Amino acid sequence: MESRSVDPKWGMFTLNFKRMITGRHKYTVALLTSGPCEVILPENRYQATFKVERQTWLYPRWMVAKQRDLITVDIDGKGIPIPGKGENSWDCGDDAIRSVSSSTDYDNPAFTIQHALKDLAIDVLKRRQRYASLDWLPVDEVDDILDEHARAGETVKEPHSGFDAVA
Repeated sequence: MESRSVDPKWGMFTLNFKRMITGRHKYTVALLTSGPCEVILPENRYQATFKVERQTWLYPRWMVAKQRDLITVDIDGKGIPIPGKGENSWDCGDDAIRSVSSSTDYDNPAFTIQHALKDLAIDVLKRRQRYASLDWLPVDEVDDILDEHARAGETVKEPHSGFDAVA
């Protein structure tokens, strides 16, 4: 928002009563655990790494701490492919999920990592079903499958794109 010389001076500041009472918070992050994992989908197993961090906001005047555990899953390589929405010119092509974070208040990090990986796989399948189909494969993988069949000497009919060529 712009300020002008004719604006009233009382409108140039705000009062945050919560901040006045609690004071400025101090934010800290502690790494609880990290390691390799894999996301299992019908077409492939995607290698990934996870880390579990405990985030803490400490309010010094009240000595009250707000905590939350954050699980971050980073997918190695090109990520997990998903179809583009196809609603606009910039989202017609294939896309990928490369990293996902979810927060939790669970006390058992081993359970929450499995829960986060399961939620990621379900989210990928839901997006594929919504914007393409559950059988959807990215163009690169379809080309690899066709090349594999060609090397084996098999004839494979090209997948139909849905559009007929006009001469």
